[in-house]
Amino acid sequence: MKTFFQVPTITIHDPSLRIVGVIDNNKPNSIHFFDDKWERDLATGASVFSFSVYKKFTANNELQQNPTEVLRKRNFVSFNYKDETFLFTIYKIKETRTMLELECRNLNLELINEEALPFKSDQPLTFKQYAEKMDLLNFTKLSIGINEVESYTRTLEFTSSETKLARLLALLSKFNAEHEFKTFLNSDGTLKEFKINVYKEYDGDNYGVGKKQKNIILLGERHLTDITRTVDYDGLFTMLVPTSSQSVSDEKEKADEHGQTVTTVKNPDGSTTRTTVWKNSDGSQSKTVINTKVTKNADGSTTTVKRTEKANGSIIETTTIRTSKGNANSTTKVLKPPTSNKDTGEKELIDLGSMPDWEVKNSDGEIEFYKRGASLYAPIAAKLYPSTFTTATQSDQWIRKDISYDAKTSEELEQMAFKDLKLHAYPAITYEIEGWTDLDIGDRVPIQDDEFSPILIIEARVTKQELCFTRPENSRTTYDNFKSLSNNLSVDIQVRLAEMVEEAKPYTIKISTDNGTVFKNNEGESLVKATLFKGEKEVFSDVSWRFALDGNVTVGMQYLVKAKNIKDTAVLTVSAYIGNNEVATTEITLTNVNDGAKGDKGAKGDKGDKGDRGSDGIAGKDGVGLKSTVVTYGLSTSETTQPTSWTAQVPTLTKGNYLWTKTVWTYTDNTSETGYQKTYIAKDGNDGNDGIAGKDGVGIKSTTITYASSTSGTTKPTSGWSSTIPSVPAGNYLWTKTVWTYTDNTSETGYSVAKMGETGAKGDKGETGERGPQGIQGLQGPKGDQGIQGPKGTDGKTQYTHIAYADNATGGGFSQTDQTKAYIGMYMDFTATDSNDPTKYKWSKWHGDKGATGAQGIQGPKGADGRTPYLHIAYAN
Repeated sequence: MKTFFQVPTITIHDPSLRIVGVIDNNKPNSIHFFDDKWERDLATGASVFSFSVYKKFTANNELQQNPTEVLRKRNFVSFNYKDETFLFTIYKIKETRTMLELECRNLNLELINEEALPFKSDQPLTFKQYAEKMDLLNFTKLSIGINEVESYTRTLEFTSSETKLARLLALLSKFNAEHEFKTFLNSDGTLKEFKINVYKEYDGDNYGVGKKQKNIILLGERHLTDITRTVDYDGLFTMLVPTSSQSVSDEKEKADEHGQTVTTVKNPDGSTTRTTVWKNSDGSQSKTVINTKVTKNADGSTTTVKRTEKANGSIIETTTIRTSKGNANSTTKVLKPPTSNKDTGEKELIDLGSMPDWEVKNSDGEIEFYKRGASLYAPIAAKLYPSTFTTATQSDQWIRKDISYDAKTSEELEQMAFKDLKLHAYPAITYEIEGWTDLDIGDRVPIQDDEFSPILIIEARVTKQELCFTRPENSRTTYDNFKSLSNNLSVDIQVRLAEMVEEAKPYTIKISTDNGTVFKNNEGESLVKATLFKGEKEVFSDVSWRFALDGNVTVGMQYLVKAKNIKDTAVLTVSAYIGNNEVATTEITLTNVNDGAKGDKGAKGDKGDKGDRGSDGIAGKDGVGLKSTVVTYGLSTSETTQPTSWTAQVPTLTKGNYLWTKTVWTYTDNTSETGYQKTYIAKDGNDGNDGIAGKDGVGIKSTTITYASSTSGTTKPTSGWSSTIPSVPAGNYLWTKTVWTYTDNTSETGYSVAKMGETGAKGDKGETGERGPQGIQGLQGPKGDQGIQGPKGTDGKTQYTHIAYADNATGGGFSQTDQTKAYIGMYMDFTATDSNDPTKYKWSKWHGDKGATGAQGIQGPKGADGRTPYLHIAYAN
C-alpha cells in the first residue's frame, strides 16, 4: 500500500507540560496508538485528535509505566506534522478492561468553558482592543501573532454572555476576518507561545487562512476512494434589499407628520449634499447634513468620503475604499463629539438609499453585481436561475430577499449585504472526498469534475478535514466551492492553468561577488550583488534588498564585505523584498584565514597511520528573516523622554510637543530591534500682516541618486556620475549626488562624500627563516563557483514497477496482495495502474518445497567464544 505520510510520534506532557512519555508506532516495544482521527475546522479554528491505546504493559515499554498513569485528564499530548507542533488537552477519556479511548482538543479549557460577559463600546476600537477589554487574551496564554485587520476599527455591542471561544468567533466575524491557532513548544516540551493569527477574510483580493495550491485534483484518481458532490439551490436569491433596525435618529428622513423636508444638491466638485430638516415633538427643529463624494482611482477602485453633521452637534467622517471586485473597507473618524444629549427616542431603519451606486464586473467584462438605490442585484445569476420557469415568461426575473442586519451605519450595512449576496447568488457546491490529499485547512485548489457536462473546473477550498495516520485511506476532506474557473475546456482554461503554474513558481536569489568570499589575514574586500528570479525570469520591478551580517542590518542594492570585520567565518543573510513583503532569502558563508605564528623547528616525526574519517559536525543554527514590522506613535513634551503610551494611529498633535514614531522589527528567531524618529510640532508665532498670496505649492516629482569617484573630498567631480557605486581606490573619495525634481519642474541637488581608507606603509623585510618540515594536509577549500549550466535534458517519464503473486508459473491463482503464494511476478512500464493480466508478468518461484530431513553431520571443531549479532533497521525519506 502507498504511504502518504509518516505516522508521528505522540509526546505525553504533565499539567506543567513537562515530558513524561512517548507513544511511538515505529518502535516495536513502545505502546502503539490506533483508531486515530484528527479533525480540523476552518470556521472555528478548532482541532480535535482522538485515538486509542491498549493498557498492556511490557518490560521494554518506552513509558516505563502503565499508560493509564500518564494518559489522564489535565495532561497534554503533542505531535509534529509538516514541521509544525500541535498541542492538545486530554479532554475526555473512555476506559475499558483492555484499552483507553481519548479525545483531545487543541484549545485550553478557559477559552472553551469560561464565559465572556456582555460588552458595549461607545467608540470605535480595534480587534486587539476588543480582545483585551473582554479578557479574551489576558488569562489564556493567548496572544495575537499576524494581524491583517490591525488598522480596522468597529463600534460593537455584545448583548449576552457566551463562552470566550464563541465571543472570539463573533468578534472575528464582525471584523470580516479568519483565524488559525499556532502552538510553539520549548525543547523540554513546555509551552513557549500560543498565538492566534488573524487574516482578512477570503474575498478574491485577500487569501485568508491557507495557501493557494497549483496541482489540479482530478475526481476519479485511484487514491480517492469515494466522492460525494452536493449541489444545493436552497436559499438562493439574486436581489437583496437590506435594512437595519439600529436606532440612528439622524440617518433617515422623518415621517411626514413630523414636518420633515429633504433637499439633495449636486455640488460643483461632483459631491452631493443631502439635508434633512424635521420638527421634534416639542416643536423645535432638527437638521442632519450628509455630504458624499466619490472618487475613481487609477487601479479601478473607488474612494467614498461621507461627512455627516448630526442634530446632536457631532460630525462624523467615513471613508470607504471599494476595489474593482466590489470588496470594501471603511474607516470612521469622529471629527467633533456631540454637543447635546438630545434624543428623539425613535427607532428608525438605515438603508442604502444615501450610498452611491456602483457595479462589479467579472473577468469577462460582464456586470456580475451592482447597486441601484436601496437594493443590490446579481444580473448574471438572475439569468441562470430565474424566479419563474424561464426569463422569457415573466417581467420580474429577480428572486428577492429582504434582510434586516445589526448595522449602525449605511457603510457597514452595505458590506454585510454584499457579502451575503455573493454567497447566495449561485447554488452552493460542496465536495466531500474520502482518501488522502496532501492539503491543509484553508488551502485553495483547482478541482476538475468530468461528470459535469461540459466538464467543470472550479477552485475549491478545504473547510474541514479528517486525517487518519494509521489508516490513511480513512481520511476525508471537505471542499466548499467558491469560484468557478470555467464551465468548458476552452482556451481560457488553458490560460488560467498556465497562470496558476506561473504564480506557483518560487522566487530564488542568485549571488555574485567581485572578489570571492574567502579572505586572508583580515585583508581585502568584496562587493556582493544579488539578482532575484521568479522561475527562470529575472525580476526588476519594485525589488529591494536587505543584508544582515552578525546582527547588523543594511538596506541597499549591493553590499561591501570587508575582511577586517570577519573573524574566522560569518554568515551573510540576503533577503529580497517586493514592496514590503519578503519573497526570498539566502545565505553565503564568508571566511577569513590568518597565517599562524612561526614556530621553532621540530624534529621530523615518524609517518603516522591514516586516521579514521571524522564524524559530521553539529548542524548550524537556523538563519533568521524578518517576521513582522510594527509601527506605533506617541506624544511627548521632550525630545529625549519617550512617550508613556503608544498607539497604532497617529494621535491628535499638540503644538510644542514632539511626535515620536517607534518601529519594531521582529525576526523569525523571535529577537527584535527598535528604532525611533522624533518630529517637533511647532507652536504658533505672533500674528503677522497678511502676506502676498504665495505661488502654488510643489511636491517632489522624482529623486535621482548617482555616484562618482574623486581624488578630492572638497571639490565635487565634474564627470563620471553613474547609478551604480564605482570601485574607489584606497585614499580616494566616494561622492553621492541626490537630485530632487519638483512638480513645478525646478530642482535641488545635494551631495555627500566618504573617504576610502588608505593602504598602510610597508614594513621592513624580515630575515629569511629556516625551512620547516612539511605540514599536515590543509582543510578542504571553499566550494567553487557554480559550473556552466548543461544542455536541457529531454522530458522525463515516470517508470513504475508492478508486482503480483500466483500459485504456478503461468499465473494461476493470480493475486496482487497474497504474499504466501509460491510464485512472484514482475513487469515495468510507464503506467501507474497495476494490470490484472497474468501474461504481462514474468513469473519466478520464490517459495521452494520443503525438503527431506538430512542425515546427522560430522561434528565440527570447537568454535571460539560466541558474540551475539544484532540487526539494526532505520528508515528515511
